[in-house]
Amino acid sequence: MGKKLNIDYTNYDSKRGLYYVYKLINPIDESVFYVGRTSNKDLSIRLKQHATFGDKKNPELESVIEYILDSGYFPEIELIEETRYLQREAEIIKEYRKFHPLRNIVNGK
Repeated sequence: MGKKLNIDYTNYDSKRGLYYVYKLINPIDESVFYVGRTSNKDLSIRLKQHATFGDKKNPELESVIEYILDSGYFPEIELIEETRYLQREAEIIKEYRKFHPLRNIVNGK
């Protein structure tokens, strides 16, 4: 038997291949209020999940989405980047926080 490779899969998902880092935008004032990650290339599905199910772990995010919906609008979603590395989302959140009041609970989520 050959030598076993010690590969760190913490930041790479070989099964799904790519992650899609996205931002949620408030259509009322065009502000970015959340950065997230999904393995589904169809971002409309992720947006519907945010709008339909809310986020019980993040009541501030849920509140912003409810405000947008109650105002007769629907949040917008936009792809920021495709990546193979999990930590890329946290790096992007850190950068976006410099210019946007994000509703992310912590970096990377």
